[in-house]
Amino acid sequence: MNLLSFAHNTFSQMGEDGITSEVLRLVGTTANPCAVDVGAGDGVLLSNTRQVVACGWSSVQIEGNPERYRLLHDLYRDRADVTTICAAVGWGQGDSIDALLDRHAPQTPPVFDLFSLDVDGTELSIWYAMKKYRPRLVWMEHNPMWPHFIVRTQAQDPAVNKGASLAATVELGRTKGYELVCCTAWNALFVTAELYPLIPLDPVAPNDIRVLGSHYPQYRSWRAWDYDGTEHAGGPQHCIWPTEDGKYAGRLDREG
Repeated sequence: MNLLSFAHNTFSQMGEDGITSEVLRLVGTTANPCAVDVGAGDGVLLSNTRQVVACGWSSVQIEGNPERYRLLHDLYRDRADVTTICAAVGWGQGDSIDALLDRHAPQTPPVFDLFSLDVDGTELSIWYAMKKYRPRLVWMEHNPMWPHFIVRTQAQDPAVNKGASLAATVELGRTKGYELVCCTAWNALFVTAELYPLIPLDPVAPNDIRVLGSHYPQYRSWRAWDYDGTEHAGGPQHCIWPTEDGKYAGRLDREG
């Protein structure tokens, strides 16, 4: 099985809705399914949780942008089983996911069904600080411009806005007891180690980070050198992230 074959969008961006549905078919849900979404936006556009919440799941939707939060709050104002929180999630004692759920949504079960995290940079710091709650499925954003074999994270600073590589995301997931089962262009899907055997992945399934790039070649980048020192590079011709003036052209950071 290759879970990418189930990809389709109802509200998601790169087929995450269809992949989520298939994984839930295989592993089931808890008695009272719940989804938590950090970086929920307006609750609809490119949402990895809107599909299940629309089907009746309870949920906690967290968004830090006040304008998007107003739309999110209006969307769910008549849903008593959906808690909306306007907050920038961090990793400290007062702003971690654990702290925000304890304070604003104490009804959230320690083990819930679906977690989506998309804040454009500090996902790994936020996930690392999540200790009390253990979601069964996790959609985690990563930066696809980094080769999948490079372990690359960013500083614990929301203003940095660089993101983490897929390899770094997989590394953290395994330290927390999760296995990668699928990866779209932007998001990696993890399940708990206990659920992993329930998903009959192919021998060269997308949980193998060495082959993930083949599914989205437009985002792969690489550098190589001949014996004589000649440098070669491939991949996108320009940075796919817009700069402040709206142009898709990045700057060079020399690190290490």
